[in-house]
Amino acid sequence: MEHQNNSFDFLRFSAATLVIWGHSYELNAMPSVPTVFASTVNSMGVVIFFIISGFLVTESLRRSDSFIDFFWKRALRIFPGLIVCTLLTALVLGPLVSALPTAEYFANPLVADFLKNAVLNVHYFLPGVFQQNHIIAVNGSLWSLPVEALCYIVLGTLGYVIVRKGCRLCSLVLAVMSVAAAIFFSTYGGPPIIFYQMSLSHIFLVAPYFFVASSMNMIFARQHFRLDVALGCVAALFLVVAAKNPTLLTLTQPVLLSYVALTIGMMPLPVIRSWSRLEQNLIIPAHILLRRSSWRTRLV
Repeated sequence: MEHQNNSFDFLRFSAATLVIWGHSYELNAMPSVPTVFASTVNSMGVVIFFIISGFLVTESLRRSDSFIDFFWKRALRIFPGLIVCTLLTALVLGPLVSALPTAEYFANPLVADFLKNAVLNVHYFLPGVFQQNHIIAVNGSLWSLPVEALCYIVLGTLGYVIVRKGCRLCSLVLAVMSVAAAIFFSTYGGPPIIFYQMSLSHIFLVAPYFFVASSMNMIFARQHFRLDVALGCVAALFLVVAAKNPTLLTLTQPVLLSYVALTIGMMPLPVIRSWSRLEQNLIIPAHILLRRSSWRTRLV
């Protein structure tokens, strides 16, 4: 998909803004995180990221020469940045802001545990870091990366049938199965079912959006994403939320929201694209500022 003919950068920026907005409430123990379509704004930002990923990763799979080529691209997408971020956080920023002396900090086993994040083995805490915060997790967003990687693995493993053979029905079945699993876990009352340190109920909060968007890549041509239909989906979302039926919302929101988000992403709007690329440079500094009060507690 030609970069200049879409607005996915703007969509990514919007999703990141929603995540930062919602986290600013949670990190500062502020009540009533704003909601949109019965989800907190940060949760909505996360599912938009999974919609974008499901659609574009499927496009990548269609263009890949082989499974190895596909998985190599996915690995390059996740691991270089993750490894650098993990090392800088644990070995540079951690000792700078920790309440513990440097030697005691590095002797603590939490540091070695945190380094396992580089291989998607999620650990949230560093010794003496953010201990006075309402939420002491150093990077609470890490949970989504193993889920994303799992979606890549499922899509890549089934990719030969779904993409190479053009099996649109198979992609639709995968999307339906993920939504059905989401409905099951939304009403599941038993003990948590854990897979690779991930609760399946958490996985299926976001996986349906990935696979629904993936199936839309297979089933719909670009001209099928129409603004008038997207506006109808928005109206339908308002009606579903007003019905106050969680099962109905779990069933319909991945489809309706995916169509709306992808329609926006497909719109070739040069002014918005230029603005979004400029503003993306502010995302990381903004997130750091949310932690500023905690850093000041250590440094003054």
